[in-house]
Amino acid sequence: MYKRLFLCLIVSGMLFVVGCGENQRVKGTVRFSDDQSPLTIGDVRMESDTFSARGRINPDGTFQIGSLRSRDGIPLGTYKVFISGATVESGENAMGVVYSPLVEEKFTRKDMTPLTVTIDKATKGLDIEVDRAP
Repeated sequence: MYKRLFLCLIVSGMLFVVGCGENQRVKGTVRFSDDQSPLTIGDVRMESDTFSARGRINPDGTFQIGSLRSRDGIPLGTYKVFISGATVESGENAMGVVYSPLVEEKFTRKDMTPLTVTIDKATKGLDIEVDRAP
């Protein structure tokens, strides 16, 4: 019984900490650097040493970042920004459907991305430019 009570207190405390931080709502657009056309599929991921958030990319290239929901925002701080899930079906092989990336690999990995943003109280919109996959 004490273990359950202890576990409930820990979970409640974690929810309190996550819910009470100062979050900033962040919207933006992802475009290709060559012609400024929107990236129309995938997720924008933002990660710091202690926090991770994401936002689905809409068909018009817009996104909204959140941690638990797309509209709850993220804590103030500095984040690495990268793109996940930006692929299209490009055919089939013996193993099944083959997907090709739309975005250059360096923009799809936290350890390689050149994109870093600092979110503060004044941050409202982010314009992200990525290179197309070769």
